[in-house]
Amino acid sequence: MIEPDQLQKAIVAKLKANTDLVTAIGGVDRIKENYYQASKYVYPALRVDMGTQTPIGNGTDRLRLSQVNWMIRVFSEKDSSVEANNILGYAMKALFYTQIINATDKNDLPAFTFVRIDLTSTNSAERISERLWLAEAFFSSVVNTLNPLN
Repeated sequence: MIEPDQLQKAIVAKLKANTDLVTAIGGVDRIKENYYQASKYVYPALRVDMGTQTPIGNGTDRLRLSQVNWMIRVFSEKDSSVEANNILGYAMKALFYTQIINATDKNDLPAFTFVRIDLTSTNSAERISERLWLAEAFFSSVVNTLNPLN
């Protein structure tokens, strides 16, 4: 199985590589892991929140294959939900039915591949405070570990 931070790093990198998404959100610096903390939180913002990772199969397959789930959260302070939903749409297009091939480990060596990324559900933007909207998309993928014993 792969460390959650490495999975998250690969997803964030794939999102940051999508020029349409980066343009819509206002720059790569607004795409981060869910628990990123800074002295100033800039909106709009996109966060990748890792969920579960479950081994698949029996024997050595359990070392090599796992099912990974995660969520994308988009925050916006605009007057309406349009911006949050628009950015979420770009994130969905950047990931849905794609692969992340030869994602690297902590030593920047090829370590794992997201076989095919599936979109499992979405939540259109809802107001979560007086000036803040939240839109969400949930994803799932089988991850194939290239070197299961390392």
